[in-house]
Amino acid sequence: TQMTAGAKNNPYTEFPLHEGLKKIGSQAFGGVYYEGNANKILVIPASVEEIGGSAFSACNYTSVVFAAGSKLKRIESTTFAHNAGHVGKIEFPASVEYIGYQAFGWARNLGEIVFPEDSNLKEIDSQAFTYVDGVKKPLILPSKLEIIGDQAFSGANITGKLVIPASVRRIGNSAFNSNGGMTEVIFMEGCTNIGSSVFTRATSVTNIVFPKSLQYVGGGAMFGNDGWSNMRKGNIYWQSCPEFGMSTNLFYM
Repeated sequence: TQMTAGAKNNPYTEFPLHEGLKKIGSQAFGGVYYEGNANKILVIPASVEEIGGSAFSACNYTSVVFAAGSKLKRIESTTFAHNAGHVGKIEFPASVEYIGYQAFGWARNLGEIVFPEDSNLKEIDSQAFTYVDGVKKPLILPSKLEIIGDQAFSGANITGKLVIPASVRRIGNSAFNSNGGMTEVIFMEGCTNIGSSVFTRATSVTNIVFPKSLQYVGGGAMFGNDGWSNMRKGNIYWQSCPEFGMSTNLFYM
């Protein structure tokens, strides 16, 4: 019912995962070279409840599919990180509550990130999707999400309108920086803490609405380069905020 570190045996024609498997240990398949046809699909069986850190890091699969009825609750640190071969969208099961540090970090060609409407996701940890720069689509965050970690979507190439759900309480430093395709940011009432440099280099944003619930905005630039110029042409709706971080410029060019 489990596969532990050292289970790898280069090369594979397919990952030997079967229904009934409950746990995949840390580094179980890290660095595995996956032979076979062009569509090297990694299917995580519905029975899997736990995947350890770096379990599939630096592999060459082209996509990850979570089987219908998945029981998976946690995706740990660097589980699917550093995979340049992953293409197309990834759809997370509703059961997932936590996505760990660098879980998909530097999976350079990862496409659209999809969370189901009934998602139970509570936390996206630091750098979880940092520099997965193949997204090129809007990101729809789940309605139960509470924490977005530092650099969680930094350089993810998100485009269009971003809505921060009312459930989100804290957004970490640089969480959405270097997303030049975002055009609008809307905060639903509820968020209280925004870290520093959250939207640095969000150069296409021309409209942003902050919530009345906001209590703290971290130091450092929120928009960099041409972003502030674009904001002057658009709209910024700023409610009262009790505390700003120790920065001379919240917005700068």
